Amino acid sequence: EGPNSLKIAREWLANYSIPRAKERLERMRQESELPENAKMAKKQAVQKKMKSLDVEASQIVDTRPVSWCQFSPDSKMLVTGSWSGVCKLWSIPDCTEIRALRGHTNHVGSIVFNPKATVGLDPSEPNLASCAADGSVKLWSLDS
Repeated sequence: EGPNSLKIAREWLANYSIPRAKERLERMRQESELPENAKMAKKQAVQKKMKSLDVEASQIVDTRPVSWCQFSPDSKMLVTGSWSGVCKLWSIPDCTEIRALRGHTNHVGSIVFNPKATVGLDPSEPNLASCAADGSVKLWSLDS
């Protein structure tokens, strides 16, 4: 039922997905037949590799991963939001922290500059808006 384009899309999806699903099921079947010590060794190898990975930028900006960043309209500042709930203003190009904006108690999902921020809006006015995973929204001035 539906237009011919829908039928074509469904056929493409089936042709793309079914072979991959068959491969995945076969791989899972083979893995399930492995002895427990081989399964454990494989898990440990994956965990070791994961521990060696590091998100360098997040370590510079915050103790938790960075979830959002945006440059100011005049490109002289960068604002970051992280899973710690802290937003920070940074000077560009030297990347020094100007100030931390604390107020969220949950992961920051986004923080954005007002389009007029740094190019005409008074620093004491709301120049930034941030939101967190708990639904809270905060407005920030540049001198807050």
